[in-house]
Amino acid sequence: MTERKFYVVSVKWSKRDEPHVIFWRPDAKGYSCPLPWSGLYDESEIRAHLGYYNTGCDAIAVLASAVDALGEDPVPGYIDNNTGPCVRSNADNWKVLLANVIEQPEFPPRPLYRGARRSGSQNQDDTPKRPTKDEQFIEDMKRIRGIDFARIGMMVEVAGEIGTIAGMTSGSGNLAVVFANQVKKGKGKYNCHPTWETRYFNERGEVIADYRKASTQPA
Repeated sequence: MTERKFYVVSVKWSKRDEPHVIFWRPDAKGYSCPLPWSGLYDESEIRAHLGYYNTGCDAIAVLASAVDALGEDPVPGYIDNNTGPCVRSNADNWKVLLANVIEQPEFPPRPLYRGARRSGSQNQDDTPKRPTKDEQFIEDMKRIRGIDFARIGMMVEVAGEIGTIAGMTSGSGNLAVVFANQVKKGKGKYNCHPTWETRYFNERGEVIADYRKASTQPA
């Protein structure tokens, strides 16, 4: 049986003045509008890394057949050599894309397009909603360290000491960890490399990643 294929749609780079939907290129190397330049990803690859390909705040994985059905010629002069097909960024097309995601993402997608509902207070403006601290942490960990499973509030063990992820240290990609043994470690946050002598636990206390085999501290 042939495995289903998916495009990865960039929610983060959707803009009101961008006429086309933006997709990830093959191997997650850049972005494109024309479908022939965009990557087709196997369902098994997407499902193995949903926290990378289908976060909702950054990207969504959409069934390729549904995307292909929306393809049409690009806005004239907008793409080199008018390469197409592309998917126009409008309410109807985004409705189809969101209806064909591989599964409901962790964070609700908030794409921008011409005519999209404006967010904000009574003085509504055109500024995209800022990601939450949790959303930004996930995005930064993926971008800097390639780790898609770490979450703020997750229990970790670093060099034998149990602690909790409190965030990231100044955009370095290192974890800010508060250790449980405050008599020994104090109440402050420690700067911990995410793959040095570290284990990660899910909410049931099960180990989901183990980096304890590392023998030296990475740079």
